[in-house]
Amino acid sequence: MSYAVNTSSQVLVIGVLLRMRAGGVFESPSALGPWKISDARPSQVDSIPPQSPVHNTKYVYVYESTPEVVYVGYTPAYMGCYPYYARSCTAPGVLPPYVSRTTTIPVP
Repeated sequence: MSYAVNTSSQVLVIGVLLRMRAGGVFESPSALGPWKISDARPSQVDSIPPQSPVHNTKYVYVYESTPEVVYVGYTPAYMGCYPYYARSCTAPGVLPPYVSRTTTIPVP
């Protein structure tokens, strides 16, 4: 797995290009697009080490998908908020730990 360093989004290369965002996982065969919502999250994302600059992408999830809708979400760790000795370390606008935000994205 590799990742792009010259983008405003986190772009991983795992077979295809994957753009990981709080709004979901998007895939494309090329950096120029077209990008489409992915209905699966690659298992390789789970092996990203903590020292990696794209480690937070481990916390973006695809929960379920149908032919019309993809259910995605993320945990506060995606925004850099991790539990610390049973207390939360939060940033303004970030949900407390273990609360995920879910987004529904219609499939075109």
